[in-house]
Amino acid sequence: MKHRQDIDGLRALAVLAVVLFHFGVTGMSGGYAGVDIFFVISGFLITSILMKDAEQQSISFLGFYEKRIRRLFPALFATILASFLAAYFIFMPDEFREFGRSAIAAIAYLSNVFFWLSSDYFQGSSELSPLLHTWSLAVEEQFYLIFPVVVWASYKAGKRVFYWSVAALFASSFVASIWYIDTSASTVFYLSPFRFWELLAGSIVAIAFKENIVPNAKAASWLSVLGLVLLISPIFILNKESLFPGWAAVPSCLGTALLIWANDQNQWIGRFLKLRFMQFTGKISYSMYLWHWPIVVFYGYWIIRELVWWDTLLLLLVTYGISHLSCKYLEGPFRLKRGNTLKPLKVYSTSIAFSAVIFVLGVMVWKGDGFKSRFPEFVEQANLKDSHKKSGFADCFIKEDQFYYDSWRYDTCVMKTPGATDTILLWGDSHAFHLIGGLKTIQQVLNVNIALYASAGCSPLFDTDIPRNPQCRVNNEFVKELIDKHDISRLILAGNWAWAFKVEDPDIDLSSVQSTFNTLTEWNKKVFIVNQVPIYPVQNPAFLGMRLATSSKAPADYLLAPEYGVEASEQIKALLPDKNVFSPQDLLCKKGKCLIYRDNEIMVRDRAHLSNAASVYIVQSMAAKLEEALGLPEPSDTRLNVEGE
Repeated sequence: MKHRQDIDGLRALAVLAVVLFHFGVTGMSGGYAGVDIFFVISGFLITSILMKDAEQQSISFLGFYEKRIRRLFPALFATILASFLAAYFIFMPDEFREFGRSAIAAIAYLSNVFFWLSSDYFQGSSELSPLLHTWSLAVEEQFYLIFPVVVWASYKAGKRVFYWSVAALFASSFVASIWYIDTSASTVFYLSPFRFWELLAGSIVAIAFKENIVPNAKAASWLSVLGLVLLISPIFILNKESLFPGWAAVPSCLGTALLIWANDQNQWIGRFLKLRFMQFTGKISYSMYLWHWPIVVFYGYWIIRELVWWDTLLLLLVTYGISHLSCKYLEGPFRLKRGNTLKPLKVYSTSIAFSAVIFVLGVMVWKGDGFKSRFPEFVEQANLKDSHKKSGFADCFIKEDQFYYDSWRYDTCVMKTPGATDTILLWGDSHAFHLIGGLKTIQQVLNVNIALYASAGCSPLFDTDIPRNPQCRVNNEFVKELIDKHDISRLILAGNWAWAFKVEDPDIDLSSVQSTFNTLTEWNKKVFIVNQVPIYPVQNPAFLGMRLATSSKAPADYLLAPEYGVEASEQIKALLPDKNVFSPQDLLCKKGKCLIYRDNEIMVRDRAHLSNAASVYIVQSMAAKLEEALGLPEPSDTRLNVEGE
């Protein structure tokens, strides 16, 4: 098909939105919608090519996939191999191990499934995954595997059958996306069936061109304006808390489809999209998308702080430079190369060979547990992210999208003390679960059993909907039955209160914490609230801890200003009686900064979840107040196990 410069301009808009969002540019809070622009463009181009081949009865699956390999694989191989090298030198073992697994998924174009399956409250932020962005490539490649077969099979029955097939697939995927997003936003975000409608939106535009259903020049000019507004607006309006994709993805997709359909008939928009800068960016957009994310991940990992403006400028320059070289020396030569009939065989065999190399490297890193020997002894302490699995109660933590009746059982989720007759219910989310290590050290002294009931993302609140976590109301309401059935009279409530309602700290309203507390006390229950822990602006605290531990000039204690959580802590203290609340920030923080490293031990295993050392420190510190609030025998300090497990 004829090359369209306006589509190169749209590619530029898409990649700039994504890159500037990832580089933390102010105002670009919805830049992730750039991926949806790419999806529509890809659907349009692939459908146009396949329909032309189908009309000529010349669809060649081997030829089609050969072109995809030439187009996509060389730069992808280079990105993954370069990321292996960088990860080897700076990633901690847990992150390197996960990187090895993600590389295997990326080369198999199953990244979307991998990141969907491996999402875990205790695995830390996905922002430490250099190959996270390959999820979108996986979605496209899965589309490329299925769609040519749909075109070939349906065209045999006539092009109208193909048109109706596209319409049916589009409608099914779109309805599924809208219907299921409230149940599981991560499923809809990552998995192909819920994303195919975006590529099929491009297919519909291609069909419109095929049937010569196009707007006249005047209508096209106005549609271009509307399309540009719809395309750009989400980039500035959406944010990381938006329920996405679902309805929120419609403006980006519709805007892109309208701009393609308008066929470059608005003079001013056309000039903008054809600017040399836009054309250059559009031509390197694939390489730019591939390289920018590993660059920002590794850079941010090393500096251990938020990006500032000069970081962003530096990263942009580096990204443009590497992307230009990648496009010139990797994409171009392989994509444009032509040859005899043996060339496809060489293309396939070479891609298989490189894939095998990456697969073997990934397995070595994964099964080698991230090559711990690369780092000093401190790494065993700093390698924290799987420590929750050693608690003995990992199976009692109800994961995202799960309901209590799926797997949680009371009898297997009670830490028992010989001879104890009283049971405390520890109720909350992952911020309740991370107290287990500390509670084990005082349990015998308090002479109580402790039942753990913790549900991912579900702060312990009655009669309250938690945004993006529809399972929470049901899971939390079950506590009423739990209390009654097991005659529980004492409860500890702990949660990530600051993020319960997915709003920024100053705007949070935690009155539901007070109402839940009041409900329990009206039932003559003794209640103790563990207040908000500080949320740090550090994605890789283990790496910070290692650098501090191996530095001769590092202090034994290191404080850092929290990113948020201060307002939530103060609000809870104002809402509840002081005797019933323990505030970790009062213990950890002074003058706006909080301990992230204490007595040469790291205090968190990601931005907010406590390490075992911190759990022990906090629980030991609140023990006296806890026993008083719950009416327990006073613990003897001499019997406390201050060393933890």
